[in-house]
Amino acid sequence: MTATLIRNSPMASQFFGAVAVSAKHPGVVWRPANALVPLSMRRIARSGVVMTNEDETMSRTEILDGFTAVMNAIERIDVRITQEIGGLRMEMRAGFAQVDRRLARLDDRVSVLEDRMGGLEDRVGGLERDMSRVKTHLGIVD
Repeated sequence: MTATLIRNSPMASQFFGAVAVSAKHPGVVWRPANALVPLSMRRIARSGVVMTNEDETMSRTEILDGFTAVMNAIERIDVRITQEIGGLRMEMRAGFAQVDRRLARLDDRVSVLEDRMGGLEDRVGGLERDMSRVKTHLGIVD
């Protein structure tokens, strides 16, 4: 891959922006060799700001170093995201445990209410029998 290096200047950044910065040579911006050079760049070229391919190209090691730096950053971000997700999972589990405890308490209360209802049903059944006996004794027919 051939590339042209442009000194990092306000005029150069107007035309190309910073595509990649050379690690070996700070202040030098890399642009692909096949990028279009505007006519106004001829003035910059005459002033010695633009470097040609013969002067310097970005080496494969510089490119690989850039990719390695990006991959390391991605790995660090991945580790942070994994830690955050782990923390959120722990919080969710704690929340679910709390909900389970509350549901167990509610279940206990419902069981107590069911027992009381059973006792009331027994009493009502006894009262119905007593009422039936009273009606029979008094001669009241339904």
